[in-house]
Amino acid sequence: MTNEVKKCPNCGHIFKAGETYCPNCDLFIPIDKQNNISNDTIKNESQSGLNKKTTDDSSNQSVPTFKHRTLSNQTNDEKVMDEEETKQSPITEDKQTVSDEKMDTPVNKAAIPRPQEEEDKVADSIKEEKESTKSTSPISDMRQSNNTPPTKNNRTKILVGIIILLIVFGGGYVYNSQKKQHELETTLKLTTSAEEAVDNLFMKNQGDIFLKKGITQSDIKNAEDKVNEIKGNEQYDKLNERLQQAVKTFTRLTAINDTFKSPIIEGNQLLTDAYVKDDTKLTLEAIDPEENGFDKLYNEAIKDATNQKSAIKTFESTLEKLYRDDKVVNEPSKQVYNDAVKQLADIKDPSLKSDYQTTLDKVSKVIDEQEKQAEEKRQEKEAKQAEAAKAEAEKNNQQAQTNDNNNTQNGHSFTPSTNGGRWGTRQDSTIDLSNPAWSWNAGVQEKVISEVISRGYVVDGGYTLVPKFIENGVGFYDLYATKNSKLFPNSKPEEFPIYVVTINDKTGWFKGNGPN
Repeated sequence: MTNEVKKCPNCGHIFKAGETYCPNCDLFIPIDKQNNISNDTIKNESQSGLNKKTTDDSSNQSVPTFKHRTLSNQTNDEKVMDEEETKQSPITEDKQTVSDEKMDTPVNKAAIPRPQEEEDKVADSIKEEKESTKSTSPISDMRQSNNTPPTKNNRTKILVGIIILLIVFGGGYVYNSQKKQHELETTLKLTTSAEEAVDNLFMKNQGDIFLKKGITQSDIKNAEDKVNEIKGNEQYDKLNERLQQAVKTFTRLTAINDTFKSPIIEGNQLLTDAYVKDDTKLTLEAIDPEENGFDKLYNEAIKDATNQKSAIKTFESTLEKLYRDDKVVNEPSKQVYNDAVKQLADIKDPSLKSDYQTTLDKVSKVIDEQEKQAEEKRQEKEAKQAEAAKAEAEKNNQQAQTNDNNNTQNGHSFTPSTNGGRWGTRQDSTIDLSNPAWSWNAGVQEKVISEVISRGYVVDGGYTLVPKFIENGVGFYDLYATKNSKLFPNSKPEEFPIYVVTINDKTGWFKGNGPN
């Protein structure tokens, strides 16, 4: 009897001496079955029937028993079934030919065993598949009954199985539909909530330009959280773009409002009662170009802040000339004080203006006191000068009366005639200034001028002397006022010069049209 070969019932691989498993299929010969098989090459007996079982336990056993290497943990029943199925697998000469061809072709895969982890996965997969097929499939029941026609009971089982499958798949479909509907509703709610949160950042009916009045960082944070909840949604990009516009505007709004003691921009309004903080440096720059209404308000606010700071700086620079080290400087200038008063009017902040006004009042008080003292000194000096002039005039008058009691000078009358007119109307046709008659006697002119000033006829620097006529070798001058004085307090500029008195240049005698 010819020796039979050991062949893999799955791929036809011919086992060599000492090989206990198929390198292609990971099938192996159990140890208890190997003892009865010769190490020599065994030929496969010819195939006599598809379902014939080998019962001979002698050393000439024709079909070896194979198992999977990785299925060592299977139950005994599953092992027996694997053995039976393997024994029932016919081995034909055609498979032997194919196996021989495969042996002729070098296969790298046969030389490298599979990793144990991969083998365990394959074993688990096969086990689950068999258990599932064995427990649930009606078709498996039919196969186990040696391909006998299905009975009524089997048909009922098949029908029940189909119904169960329909119920399972139908229930799964309903569940998936409800799940999708729930997801759509949740997405819609989140999208609506995010859209409302972003809308709430802007003023109504103003587009996405002006932020609502009283907006806070909390409003921005809430909108950000709502929009982030729909990330990946088709509405996300649009809402996020609007949100970023709001964040950009809010950043600028916060920066410009922080420059003032109270917000200057609220909604779409620029408030006029916002006052800049004097202790902060303005570092903001205008937006160029202006893209919308908010940019215009922003630039106007920066301009307002710049003007307010400039007015404050100008005033403080002037005030420093009047008030330093918490006290008024010595002899503050009245002109500088007047400039400070004008500059104070340009400051908008009423609180700051009040503080500055208090300081200016201190300066004003010192200036008023200085002016009062100066006026008293001036008046005292003028009084002394007037009294001295009066005494001198009286002395001169007495001397003149003593020398010229009869109104004569060198034996001639010195009292001029008005020729029937008023004083100040007489005029010689020719005035020869080289005539010694026009020469003033020493000290006469000064005494006369001092007297008429002390009487209030004229003021110092507000008069003029005009030579008018000569009589008896004496020159007579007319005195004219050129400015307002006590005698002419309400005269208009166009009325000057105004005649006052006629003066004798030799004796200092004078006379006018007044009662005195």
